[in-house]
Amino acid sequence: MKPEPITQQRQLLVEGADDKIFLIALLDHLGIDDIQIHEIGSRQFGPPLKALVNAPHFETVTSVGVIRDGDANPGGALQSAQTAFTNAGLPQPPAQGAVSSTKPRVGVMILPDGTNPGMLEDLCLDSVQADPVIPCVDDFFQCVGETPRPHQKARVAAFLASRPGLPLQLGRAAQHGVWPWASAEFDDLKIFLTDL
Repeated sequence: MKPEPITQQRQLLVEGADDKIFLIALLDHLGIDDIQIHEIGSRQFGPPLKALVNAPHFETVTSVGVIRDGDANPGGALQSAQTAFTNAGLPQPPAQGAVSSTKPRVGVMILPDGTNPGMLEDLCLDSVQADPVIPCVDDFFQCVGETPRPHQKARVAAFLASRPGLPLQLGRAAQHGVWPWASAEFDDLKIFLTDL
């Protein structure tokens, strides 16, 4: 990854475009406008972190964060991210969801909650569990069975299909205010972004 030119003191690396769009919407909601987000296009954060550290003006950076999915192994995802920081010559993040007091400050957030397997889609679906459409989504997948997409991504698309006129992408839906930012499900993520 060749990083974008550094334009902010706070840097955040994420897996994909949907993650980036979602987080831009959340940061806008929080009134935070000084975090630059880099989409790396994979789960391999080592080379992008090294590239960021070697980028012009990195000396102006005060904090570096990584947000990634835990998938089937959140502990392994955390360990992988911590190793990537170390290999890039950065301090190792202290723990999941925590931001260090080092220079630069560093942190890693494993979604959905650092403990349970899953991804950003799980976090968003958890935030709308009380929505009356969720039982319909559950019934739909009980009827159709397996899907060609990862199950939670397909569930998000089915949930969003119940909202006429909205895009079926999680990030674009965030731009339209679909995900309830006041939900407690987003509290840890909001704290992480604020602390970063």
